[in-house]
Parts: sequence; C-alpha cells; structure tokens
Amino acid sequence: MVAMEVALIGAAGTLLGIVLTALFALTNERVKWKRDQRVRFNSDRIEAYAGFLAGVEELLHYSEHLAALQTDASSGPVRDRVIDDLNEAVTQFTVYLHKVIILGSPSVVAVAREMRGLVQTIHEQAPSVDAYRAIRDRFYEVVRNEVHVG
Repeated sequence: MVAMEVALIGAAGTLLGIVLTALFALTNERVKWKRDQRVRFNSDRIEAYAGFLAGVEELLHYSEHLAALQTDASSGPVRDRVIDDLNEAVTQFTVYLHKVIILGSPSVVAVAREMRGLVQTIHEQAPSVDAYRAIRDRFYEVVRNEVHVG
C-alpha cells in the first residue's frame, strides 16, 4: 500500500512538473513574441518617419527647382521633367504620410499634419525655410521621445 502511495505521489509530482514546464514555456514564448512585435512595430514606425521626412525634403527640393525654372522661358522640357518628378514625389510623400498617420502617436501625427500643411503651400508661395526647419526639428523631437531615442 505504501508503495502505491509513493508511486501516486511520484506520478502526481511528475505530472505537475510537466504542466508547470509547459505553462512556463508558453508564458516565455508569449513574452518573446510581444517583445519581437514591439521591436518590429518600432522599426516600422522609424522607417515611416524617415520616409516621411525624406519625402518632405524631396518635395522642397523639386519645388525650389521648379520655382527657379519659372523665370526661365526656355526651360520648358526641363520644367516638364521637374513637374513629373514633383508629382512622383507627391505620391511617395502621400504613402509615407499615411504610414505616419496609421503608425504614429497623436503627437507625431499632429506635427506631421502641420508639416503637410507647409508642404501644401509649396505651390502657392515659396515656403519659409526657417518655418520648415522649426517644424522638422519638432517632428524629430516628438519622434525621438516616442521611440525612446536620445
């Protein structure tokens, strides 16, 4: 009888060990998965933010180039090519703007929308470089705070 009780206690202990090991393994895998998702999400956000800023820079570059060509009447073919490049840059900018709106925090999205407003004035008037730099620097600051850099 004692041998049977010892055997049952041993089997119960083994079964409990198996269940606890499986539970700890499952919990550990879930923690690793969450961490990997967080890292991937941050990576996606950083890529979206960098692409957005590169798009703004590209739009400003083409706008300045187009403004310089407006005064030269003989620059028709070059101006047409710059307009085509500007339209392509607007498309890329829009893609990254949507990524920022989807992935960004409310503070990042607010600054991105402010930058978009500045970009929209490009066709109407020459944008202020100082205004752009101030908004860009605020965007950098908000993004760095969000992804815990610096």
